[in-house]
Amino acid sequence: MTWKYSVSLFLKDVVLELTFVILFLVVLVILCTQKPFSKILLRCSTGLGILYIVTAIIVPRLPDFELQTFILVGINDVIIFEGFYFIIGLVLIIFSVLLKAGFDYQTQLEDEML
Repeated sequence: MTWKYSVSLFLKDVVLELTFVILFLVVLVILCTQKPFSKILLRCSTGLGILYIVTAIIVPRLPDFELQTFILVGINDVIIFEGFYFIIGLVLIIFSVLLKAGFDYQTQLEDEML
């Protein structure tokens, strides 16, 4: 019996597991610092958004890629972006912009209290 695991599925699994590890660490940092908006949360959400967008661009170019979700942009038979990961990446980047506004507001309030 031969076990065959495609590289594209492996890469998707690595991205998903990396996401869970990063989110777990961010929750621990929030619990330790008692600040809901922190620089690490902002950086991690931006980094995850970029990671998902890069994954959406790289995975369709792998030779063993099988489409499991939907195509966001495709020209003829060439898939430019895999839609699911690209949309998650965009949502995470938009979320990080909102977090930056919250972080700036929290910093401003802390400065006024001092």
